[in-house]
Amino acid sequence: MCMVLVLAEPLADVRAQDAAASAVEEITVRAQKNKDFTRLIFRGKIENFNVRFIGATVRIQTGNPVSLNFDPAASGVSDSVIGSSTDATNRTINITLASKNFRVRKFESNSFAGIDLIPLTPEEIAKKAADEAKAEQTKKDTPTVLNPPKAKPQSIVPPAAGTKPTEAADAAAKPLKPPAAKKTDAPKPSTPSEKATPKTEKKPETKVAEKPVIKGSVLTLPFHERASAAIYTRGNITWAVFDKPLQLKPEWLSNQSTIDSVSQIPHRNFTIIRLNHAKSLTSSQVIIKKDESTWSVEVRNGSPSKPTPIPVLTEIKSTISRVFLNILQTAEPLDFVDPVIGDRLVVVPVGLPDMGIDPGRGFVDFSLLPTQQGIVIQPLTDETIIKVIRNGVQITSEKGLKLNSSRAAEKDANATGASTPAPVSAATAQAIRQSRSLLPFAPQLSKKKDFLPPPEPEKKKKGKKGEKKEGGETASEEKKEEPAKGEEKKDSGKDAANAKTAPLKIPLVPPILESRREMIDAINKTPSREKAKYRVAYAKALFGEELYAEALGALTVSSDADHNLLDDKYFMVLLGGTQFMQHHYADAIDSLKPLENQFGISEGQEEVKLLRWAAQESLFPRTVVENVPVDVNGLYGGLLQSYPQSLRFDLALLATENYIDSGDQKSAKSLLDAMEEELDIPPHYQNSVMFERAKLLEAQEQYKDAMYLYGKVTEDVLDYQNRARAGLALTMLKLQVGDITKPQALVELEKLRNVWRGDYTEINLLGTLGQFYVDEKKYLEGLRSWRELVNNYPNIQESLYTASVMKQTFISLFDKSGKFEVDPLTALAAFFEFRELTPVGVQGDQIVRNLVDYFIDADLLENAAAVLTHQVRFRSAGEEQGRLSIKLASIQLQNRRPDLALEVLNFMKLDQLFPKTLEQRKYLMAHTYLELNKPFEVFKLLAEDESDEADAIRLETFWRMGNWFGIMRLVEPQLRGYHKLGRYLKTPEIRNITMLAMAYAIQQDRPKLKAVRDMFINEIQDKPKREFFDYITDDEGVVFHKDLTETVQLETTSEFMARQFYWPNKEWPSVENVLKPLVEQLRTKPPGELTADDQEIVVKLGVALLMRNDPASLKEFQALQRDFSSVRLTKDMLPSLNALVYKTDPIPDKDLEKPIALRELSAFIEAHKPVFTNKFVMEEKPADTAPTAPTTAAGAAAAAAPVAP
Repeated sequence: MCMVLVLAEPLADVRAQDAAASAVEEITVRAQKNKDFTRLIFRGKIENFNVRFIGATVRIQTGNPVSLNFDPAASGVSDSVIGSSTDATNRTINITLASKNFRVRKFESNSFAGIDLIPLTPEEIAKKAADEAKAEQTKKDTPTVLNPPKAKPQSIVPPAAGTKPTEAADAAAKPLKPPAAKKTDAPKPSTPSEKATPKTEKKPETKVAEKPVIKGSVLTLPFHERASAAIYTRGNITWAVFDKPLQLKPEWLSNQSTIDSVSQIPHRNFTIIRLNHAKSLTSSQVIIKKDESTWSVEVRNGSPSKPTPIPVLTEIKSTISRVFLNILQTAEPLDFVDPVIGDRLVVVPVGLPDMGIDPGRGFVDFSLLPTQQGIVIQPLTDETIIKVIRNGVQITSEKGLKLNSSRAAEKDANATGASTPAPVSAATAQAIRQSRSLLPFAPQLSKKKDFLPPPEPEKKKKGKKGEKKEGGETASEEKKEEPAKGEEKKDSGKDAANAKTAPLKIPLVPPILESRREMIDAINKTPSREKAKYRVAYAKALFGEELYAEALGALTVSSDADHNLLDDKYFMVLLGGTQFMQHHYADAIDSLKPLENQFGISEGQEEVKLLRWAAQESLFPRTVVENVPVDVNGLYGGLLQSYPQSLRFDLALLATENYIDSGDQKSAKSLLDAMEEELDIPPHYQNSVMFERAKLLEAQEQYKDAMYLYGKVTEDVLDYQNRARAGLALTMLKLQVGDITKPQALVELEKLRNVWRGDYTEINLLGTLGQFYVDEKKYLEGLRSWRELVNNYPNIQESLYTASVMKQTFISLFDKSGKFEVDPLTALAAFFEFRELTPVGVQGDQIVRNLVDYFIDADLLENAAAVLTHQVRFRSAGEEQGRLSIKLASIQLQNRRPDLALEVLNFMKLDQLFPKTLEQRKYLMAHTYLELNKPFEVFKLLAEDESDEADAIRLETFWRMGNWFGIMRLVEPQLRGYHKLGRYLKTPEIRNITMLAMAYAIQQDRPKLKAVRDMFINEIQDKPKREFFDYITDDEGVVFHKDLTETVQLETTSEFMARQFYWPNKEWPSVENVLKPLVEQLRTKPPGELTADDQEIVVKLGVALLMRNDPASLKEFQALQRDFSSVRLTKDMLPSLNALVYKTDPIPDKDLEKPIALRELSAFIEAHKPVFTNKFVMEEKPADTAPTAPTTAAGAAAAAAPVAP
């Protein structure tokens, strides 16, 4: 049993035998996202914590082996850190950063160590780029000096006779000085190294003296987001065009040694910069660098630099011909007129750095200008059509470009990076087709005897009986294994006899597994120096049996044990092929790319190129788009036939899609025909071939046939991948030809949303859904689709572009001072769901203000307050925060939340506010105290303020308190000024006059009431307001009629009249008539939702019913008591109760220490009967003439008639 357990994990045993004896310490990383930096803390035992920052990698050297447990995405720092790993020795930790624009700071303690990643400011980034350019220039201009040969270590060569040890040490410490011939072991004068030394020291000095170095000018452009660029030179001017707007600053230019001047041409969406070369610049060399979102352009003296050429492909059709520039990350084209020459140019910026047009190309309809970066097209006719598509730029015309087939073929052959490989001879092509694969695809474990190493020779040792030897057996067992001479024949005969009687043995393990065990057992018995070779043979056998994971483990162990294997090209092909089969595409690219030039064309070069290209195409996310570097059609009938069918089809389908995208339809058709001729094709690959055939037909504009094949693919409901991408292509094609509308396309695309996940099919689907929704004004659904794309694929180029589009859509949706394109509820949901897209600065603040105004107009006060609260607390400071706080407090008051308004006003920092803002805060706080029923706080706050605004607030306070004498004191001094205006009164003036008239009427001051009427009745132009004023100041006294609610009132309601007029005058029938409709509405409310004002209305109606004291009123009171059993008369209602009193004593606070229920209301009224029965009169009346409570409105009017003083 013990032996079986050991063999069950063969690679683990191999690793365990070759691994270091020391234990590996597991290091956990805790990430902290701070405001100005990102902190990584390494917890665990780390010895000799040494940190180096190289490029965009932080390399940490440790004195002990460690393993790392760190996921940047799960830790929330993926914007700063994108990966981590350890090397093969487990003594180096590599932290890969998102860019090199960081400073690294380390710290250590007894229990942990860590680093801080501090982002550089735009100024530091510009300075760093300038310093790097300067260092590179210095490095290039510095002549190469051959160093003299180093002296041999003193510790190896013994000192000469008579030399002291210290002298020998001093001689070893100065290896660069030519030592004396007798005292050192320096080489003889005849050696080559000695002859070369003086020559290399003289040449550079002469060269530097004759041609001084001209330092170049560097322009650094730190964009806030990723930008694409097009850079080209015409004459002595270099033009730089970027697809993002940026205001040029003078400090971004490092010096002006090679540039006379820099100017910027204004444009709304692009940045166009003109660099005028210095007159001393004989030939210009433009060097372009890109780091994340920062571009740098250096102009120096030298031969022009050549970019990586963008492939230029020509396609000649019988109908329409075109030219296709195959490049990714292209921006929208800019139609640009050269202000110097005056010709029209179309500039297409490109995001990939060092990708340009070289050399320039001339066509009949247009020209391609040579560029250092991007694409510049000079149309020569008005019919030239330039269109940016998914994988490049397409140039055509309505009638087709005028292209000659032989000329086009010649141009394609001369174009660097063209998709068609270099032509080869027929004999070479035949050799490629007939060459064997470098990878051992055929099963080989059945031939294990060819891979088994020879047994290790045993040393004969004499041992005592029972003594153990190296293999674990005893001496007695050894004798049994080696029969003596003469016994062999006897034993064989015995075995033959046993074979006839012994039962048949069934093997307990499969033959392949048994073979693996035998091979592992043999390898373990092999000497250490030979193990690596036989492990490689074992890995080949595993590869042939399609056990790729086990083969990769064996190859990894072999290369760790013998580093020389990494220099063997055949081993590296096997390693790269195994990594490719295990879907480790990035590792496969690293293994295969250096080998492309190490094999001859008939030795396997085409296979290496094909596998490396396939790994590049299969990599996700895809970083480089490259055309097929080999003739896959030629390989398909030969070399690829030795591949497994699934791998053969995968490679052929990748090549077919590449051929279609690059416009090579002939090669795509030939390869599809070859695949369709195969037998026993699995259903998934049948659908894949059909999909590519439909895609080819679509490219050939045979739309009807293409739609038919797309539909056939979608019918297979079990092939989710092909069903999803065929459905997407079919929907887009139907929309293109006009068979469906965009809303119908949205319905079809939504059905595919969850069919297939995890690759570019989903990315294209989500991006298309988002754009279609936005086009249909369904912004919320569109933003949600784009957010799903960005969240699912955060590290791809498409996500960065989509995030930028999301932000622009959000800004365009809300950055409008006029009418919004969505309803308030949709705007509310979109803002709170995508608040993180709000830009910083002035634009973001304007968006918030627009939204707040929009929500206020829609009566969404709570939501407006929520938006503004976030702005006040987290996105503003100083005076701006004060102004926003004033607006927020006003909204809270308008929403009847004075408590929240007071909280906002107290939050304001008074020492940072302007005087005008402080004054606004004071008046707003006075209004807040007024709404909180704190009149004395209002008077205290405005004690020393004699302004009109303060008087208006005091007047409102007196009005709500029922302080009629206070109203008289404030308004009476203004009467004469109102009367002399010589115009009709305005609304605030009418309001003040009406308040004064109401105070006179309640106080029954008839002379003054008549005087006010005579002065202003004809100066109120507004008819409803004049009727109300006439109603209050009637000569016959105040008339209470049933149609009061129909009278147009001046900021006065029936409830107000009941509270401020009928109630103080004890007009109980009028109180009852006015409050009954209000109480009927309150009956529908749950008891727990009744506010303090609601309860006061119920109490007043109860008082009125009890004071009338007739059977009908008492019955109504019983119903009121039953329906509102939870209502209580509280101390907060005392001001209303005391409003009944003018010369009698008010109700003391102590009488309402305990709330009084409605059933106790009758006893409370009896205890304070004078308050509810006595009326205020200017003169004392005899007791026998005291009026009784009126029972009708007419009686109320008669009782309310004032007595002349």
